[in-house]
Amino acid sequence: MKKIFSITFILLSLSMCYAERNNRINLSLNYISGKGESNPNGDKQTISKMENYPLGIEYTKIFENNFLLGGGLQLGTTTIEWEKKSSTAEYSAECASISFFPIIGKAYGKNQNTQIIIHPIKFNSITSDVIDIKNNGENWSGISSVIYKTGLYYSKQWGKNKLRNGFIVGFDLLWHSTGDFKIMQGSELTIGYKLSIGF
Repeated sequence: MKKIFSITFILLSLSMCYAERNNRINLSLNYISGKGESNPNGDKQTISKMENYPLGIEYTKIFENNFLLGGGLQLGTTTIEWEKKSSTAEYSAECASISFFPIIGKAYGKNQNTQIIIHPIKFNSITSDVIDIKNNGENWSGISSVIYKTGLYYSKQWGKNKLRNGFIVGFDLLWHSTGDFKIMQGSELTIGYKLSIGF
């Protein structure tokens, strides 16, 4: 986790030092839906549902050539449902979720309100104290995992003053994980409202 904080802090610091204009604080309320599968210890797990409503905060700077650089985080609660190959039981968990990610991209238009955004790598930590087994209502010990993602997003906003609002849509590829959901692969779709404060 310390490495995640360090990478995000370094990228934020670089953007603050070298960008020439147009600072923005972005606030977003998102809906994320995904599916996937993992294979810990040879026991394949099919993840039928990953659902999250995170609150996001980002800092970006836009260069004179309209390239942008920054970083952000998202906080929320993730609902996960899955099945194991070795068991007929269905499992579910309500997990605390926190994500850190660098941001690169490019802004378009006179007021730079249209943006193509890339999260080259996103670290999503999920933890839960309790797992509910749907078949019989039993509770087992919790889970902990870090999921690695890469995302591509489209953002559109309106306004030309300091306060702008609009929407964001995107796609994340889940390509690796550690912890209880090992060797995870899958995808997620994100839609959300985005409010930007310029300074």
